[in-house]
Amino acid sequence: CNFEASICGYQQDRQTDDFDWTRNSGVTASSDTGPSSGYNSNWYLYTEASSPRVQGEVARISSAEFQTEGCQQLQFYYHMYGSEMGTLNVYLATRTYHITSELAWTASGEDVNSWRAVTIDLPEEGYHKVTFEAIQGTGFESDMAIDEISL
Repeated sequence: CNFEASICGYQQDRQTDDFDWTRNSGVTASSDTGPSSGYNSNWYLYTEASSPRVQGEVARISSAEFQTEGCQQLQFYYHMYGSEMGTLNVYLATRTYHITSELAWTASGEDVNSWRAVTIDLPEEGYHKVTFEAIQGTGFESDMAIDEISL
């Protein structure tokens, strides 16, 4: 999903998080944080860290459930530029005989002003759901973004 036309079936967590991911093209609303465009295109998803956001608030967005058979990987790009950066977590929920959810990947703190690639190996069998969780940093220079999500 490159977010060019939509958010590709991802669902905002409106029950337990504090704010939402936003589909955007071009620069974010704040200077010195966030990307200036998507990874290979215009659009991407990001969390806006300006007021009224406060440190520790959480935004979550989850994929629809999908099935894997054999070796598969989740790939995506992330952008975490800003001096007051928080944490980006990726959780993988797997349903086989019961549902388990685990932290599959995490990054914290300021990174360079560029997109970075991540690849996560998925379990060989089962039904899965991926959740991207952004935790607000110490101030407005904490815009984080994701793009080009693929299996």
